[in-house]
Amino acid sequence: MNTDTPYKIVKLTNGDDLICEVDDHDDIEYKINFPLKMEVSSMTTKEGQVDSLNLSRWIGPYTEQSFFSIKRDHVLVIANASEGLGRYYEHVRRQIIQLDTPEKRAILDDINDEDIYDELLSELETETDTIH
Repeated sequence: MNTDTPYKIVKLTNGDDLICEVDDHDDIEYKINFPLKMEVSSMTTKEGQVDSLNLSRWIGPYTEQSFFSIKRDHVLVIANASEGLGRYYEHVRRQIIQLDTPEKRAILDDINDEDIYDELLSELETETDTIH
């Protein structure tokens, strides 16, 4: 069974764990493609403690770019991702790409903070003027 995937786990000095494709052709920086931040969350269930892995955009939604440069001295470890993690990464990546369309970005860009604030205030309005 071939367990090699093109995906790497990158542990950064700031504590972030990423899964991405890495091109290390430069002596100063790593070039990474479509990095997703890995976070493990724990839940208590009837059967006991259960851990789940969440993948989310590392720097998104702040940018639409998918290639980044990371200085080599900001990287602690790079390891091969397991085959299962690689498949999960591909699935999440497809979902993000599918949901992150220009049309959906335009809708989000049109949302006005004042409109949200007014909506929240209207939800807080009460029937009486009495304050306790």
